Order: sequence, then C-alpha cells, then structure tokens
Amino acid sequence: MNYAIVDIGSNTVKMSIFTEEGARLAQKTRTLGLIGRMQKNLLTREGIEALVDALLAFRQTAAEWGCERLFPFATASLRAAENRFEIVNEIKTRVGCLVEIVDGEKEAALSLAGIRFAAGAPLGCGVLLDMGGGSCEVLSFGEKEGARPLSLPVGALSLHARFVRNILPTKEETDAIRAYVFKTAKEAGLGPVPGELFAVGGTIRALAALSAAEKGEPAPPALPFVITESEAERLLCRVTAMTIETKLLLLRLAPERIHTLPAGLAAYLALLPVLGKERITVVEGGAREGYFLEVRKREKALCAFKAEERADRSDGTGAGAEKSKEPDNDVYQGGGK
Repeated sequence: MNYAIVDIGSNTVKMSIFTEEGARLAQKTRTLGLIGRMQKNLLTREGIEALVDALLAFRQTAAEWGCERLFPFATASLRAAENRFEIVNEIKTRVGCLVEIVDGEKEAALSLAGIRFAAGAPLGCGVLLDMGGGSCEVLSFGEKEGARPLSLPVGALSLHARFVRNILPTKEETDAIRAYVFKTAKEAGLGPVPGELFAVGGTIRALAALSAAEKGEPAPPALPFVITESEAERLLCRVTAMTIETKLLLLRLAPERIHTLPAGLAAYLALLPVLGKERITVVEGGAREGYFLEVRKREKALCAFKAEERADRSDGTGAGAEKSKEPDNDVYQGGGK
C-alpha cells in the first residue's frame, strides 16, 4: 500500500507519496499563500476554493500512484482560522478526505519523529526548529528525557506580512524582525540547550540550496548541510540586497520563497543566540514523514482489527463485536470533530 500524505501549510501545500517501507516515491507542491488569504481570522472563499482545487489535483495524482485516499493534516494555516471546522467539512464533502488540524506541540513531535526516521540512527540530544509560513515549532530533546515542544508565532510568511511593506525588506525591517523574534523567544522561556541545532522546512532548505550554489556546489545540496552563523549573516545581506544575480539564482532554486526568505533568515539569526548556537544543521525529514509513520501505524491497527473481526465471524463465534468496537473512522482519520 502507498500513502499520500498532504501537509497544508501557511504558504505551500505539499503532498508526499510513501511506500509501506517509507521510501518517498513522489512529491507535489502548490504555493497557495493561505495566510495571505485570511480576512478577520477567516479563510476567504477564494482561499477555500484554491485549497479544494489543490487537494482534488493531489487526489488524482495519488490515485495514479496506487493510493486509495489522501491523508491531509493542517498546521498554522488553519489553526488560526475561525472557520476551520467549516473548511474541514467542505473538504470532506468535496474531496472525500478528512483534514486533521494539528496543534503546535503535535507538529513539533511529528517533525522530530520524521527526522529521526529519515536519519535512520539516534540523534542524541539537541533542538529542532521547524519554521513554516505561520509559525516556528521548537523542540528540545535528549537521549532519554522526553521532548519539550514549543510553538512560536514567527513564521516566514507571517513575519513578512507583519513587518515588510514592499516585496523585500529594508535593513530596518530585518532588524525589527530580529528584535521581535528574539523578544518572543525569550518571553516564551527559550534559552541555551545542549546538543546540535537541527532545522527542517522549506525556508531553511532553500537557504541551504542558495548557500551551496554560491559556493559552486550542487544545489539543492545533499543533507545534512551546515550553515554557520557567519554564513547566515552573509546570506541575509545577499537576499535583502537582491542583486539580479541573486534574484535569478533564487528564481531557479526556490521561486515561491523569493519574498519570504529574508524574513525567515532574520528569524533564524535571532534564534541562534537565544539557543546558544553558532550553526544550523539542515536535515532530511519533517512533519510529513512523521505523519506518515502515524498513519501507517493506524492503518495497520485497523487492518488487524478487521482481520480479527472476519476470523471471528468465520468461526461463528461472533466474538468480535463483544471484544472490541471498530475505531470511529472520523477520529481515526483525524477529522477535527
């Protein structure tokens, strides 16, 4: 069985198709900028239609890869939408899938599970940053102790919308972003943590691609890829100045992020001193991989339940109905009841 996992983000909607073993067969991306289609905390009709159209297209692609249905989840893109349950119901009716709206804590846990799965080896202790369009999930973890997740309202797209007047920020605007992110992180109780600083997400991967390309290396680069604090400062100067050369390079590497990269990079630079780090290690994996692991586990449990139920019926005992109740399908698929 193949699994079509869809991540509905504030800026992009991405689908990854995984095999039963976890190999990624294909990936599709739509840049919708849902956070920019919000009015008075409501996703507009235009935004809903764009999301439905994307999911319908993904459903067709998923079917071509042998997937029976989509497994979508939404992060900050729908968390703040006051009409989120109406959106979930409309998608269920028109697309035939149930969207799970995950909170920041679960999003961070999914990302950690995803990078551990992609690494295929223990990561020791450290901290993970997963910056999306609307928020940044921060997760410190140890070899034995449980993970401590935190969600900060500092996504690349939301910061751009809040602080930048034109397409690209001025130095004063990037300074304001850095000051705001630093203050927000400090007020949330963040401080120095032991171990490596890992990062996932479209913004940091685009920055890794830019860094590699400017060094004459293949872009996007093989991961893990290290970005030092000094290299991040240099990149911020490049993407804010945005020469023709840099613009053409970004249009080739990450055209959908050309306007949000400076804000995202400024946020990363603000978080480095808070966490007591001087470099960022960009790694494979993320929330989609983590959600795949969760869905696969649920699917296997459901298949095992149905097999047991069929066996009970075939031997005439009818014990299946007494022993357990079939999982509620809406709860199973994370339908946001």
